[in-house]
Amino acid sequence: MDTLATAECGLTLALYAASLAAAPDAPAGWGTPPPGTRPLLAVLLATWAAQAAPGRDRDARRGAGSGWLASGAVLPLLVYGLPAEDVGWRAKEAGFRVAWLSAVLVALFHLAHCGARRVAVRAAAVAAAGGLVIFLHRYRADRQLYLLSCLCVGVYVACMRCLAGSFTEGEALLMSQLASLLLYAVYHYATGGFEPSQLRTVMVVGVFGALCIGTAVLGMHAAERWWRGAPPAPHEEDAEHAQDQRDGGGPQLRRRGRGADGPIQEKKDRAPAWLMAGEAKRTAVYAAATAAGAAGTFGAMAHLLNENPFVWLANYTLAKRGLALRFVVYYCVVLAVGLPLSPTRFSAGARTVARKYFHLLALLMFIPTLMLKVRFLALAFSVAFAVFVVVESLRIAQVAPLARAVTSVMATYTDEKDLGTAVLTHIYLLLGCSSPVWYIFIAHHGGIFSAKSLLTAMAGVAVTGLGDACASVVGTRYGGVKWPWRIAGRPCRKSIAGSCAMFASMAALQYFALYAYGFQALSQASWVKLLCANVFVTLMEAATDQVDNLLLPLMHIVTLQLI
Repeated sequence: MDTLATAECGLTLALYAASLAAAPDAPAGWGTPPPGTRPLLAVLLATWAAQAAPGRDRDARRGAGSGWLASGAVLPLLVYGLPAEDVGWRAKEAGFRVAWLSAVLVALFHLAHCGARRVAVRAAAVAAAGGLVIFLHRYRADRQLYLLSCLCVGVYVACMRCLAGSFTEGEALLMSQLASLLLYAVYHYATGGFEPSQLRTVMVVGVFGALCIGTAVLGMHAAERWWRGAPPAPHEEDAEHAQDQRDGGGPQLRRRGRGADGPIQEKKDRAPAWLMAGEAKRTAVYAAATAAGAAGTFGAMAHLLNENPFVWLANYTLAKRGLALRFVVYYCVVLAVGLPLSPTRFSAGARTVARKYFHLLALLMFIPTLMLKVRFLALAFSVAFAVFVVVESLRIAQVAPLARAVTSVMATYTDEKDLGTAVLTHIYLLLGCSSPVWYIFIAHHGGIFSAKSLLTAMAGVAVTGLGDACASVVGTRYGGVKWPWRIAGRPCRKSIAGSCAMFASMAALQYFALYAYGFQALSQASWVKLLCANVFVTLMEAATDQVDNLLLPLMHIVTLQLI
């Protein structure tokens, strides 16, 4: 059972209370279900019950808590505190519905499926899900919500089964919520419900297309494993398998060569010919599938833009004296110089510090662009995320020679969080830096026009890029005094010195950015609220064992909305 007497749960409950107390009142007829305590209370109770349940998902990442309470709170609170004047009440209502409903249904699914062993508790979870459907029908909720709710549960199951050992339950919940919001946006773009700009169209279609390509590749790989006679889930996470996963270039066959009742017999009589035709033909099939997905993505862009997407991209990068093109050249120079200098030889204890070198590269690349051209940075993040997703899916599928080359590079820097099917550290770092920029681009009219929008856009680089790196470096060298609480039943490994370094570095970067933009003349109350937001995210970094690169920037956005 996941203990509830943790600092992480206490901080999450405090965030609930502060968000409910500070959120502006909604006008009459804002929508159904009504805003306020009822939907958020449903999320709180459902995720609390899932975290308190005695069972864990068999494919969850080992060595970490479930994270239901903290991860389930982020997106509902984020949309709940979103300024309605920036996106409109209709868009805020739709996003809030998707966020809270997804969290509740996934938590109830976990309780009914594996979170509780008693028949009565499972029956109560099913009854609660049925009551929720009746509630939505009574308030005449959009039919799309029913579909998105089912898809959210499907995405959660896919994350846990197809990428076994890569997510805790809370991380998979957060991914499924993000996928539901993306699907809702794509649906309205396709049906004309939204009228996005050309830049937003390219970003949304590109990210969605990359996720579709990755899903197709992983589906082909799962089918291939089934045809070959391998068990569907490569997640027997013993020490030998973990080492094979790190050194061997992708997930290995579970209990290689043996099934539950004896040796596994390859289904050569039923397997498609391309599976048995050698590595070259197999690689060609995966490459053709990836190329077909990319062609479909660019075709959708051309249809929505009424223009060749490559011509549009060229015109965009060359506009305004080619500032975007200059940043592209700057990125290439930083990577060309920085990547060869990355540390490759270090002791096992210094692995975490060595990984923070890439946080430094992220700071060098992202901060100048964020200060000068945040819209191009949002586009660059979308392109990088799409590339990372496709490459990782091909690596998981063991498509030669890409899989061996990528795995050999990643194996140097992987830690205990990367021993599952997927290696997600680099994707989490990118998402942590990009999610606040995407949020500003969508929710704040696509730019930085106030101190709050500047601080929100910088939440990723401040928390993940700088703060987390400083906490790791200082904590490793000078962190003799640890925090007194326990995480997932073990003593906390985070130090007070590291947390102080994180807080100080974040505050320094924020002051520098405010001064550079001319927003430093904040009121005394605003400065106090900003420091309190930094204290909260610093304590959460020390209290959680979830992937902080993704969770902390989103929580920081929630706290910054309270300023």
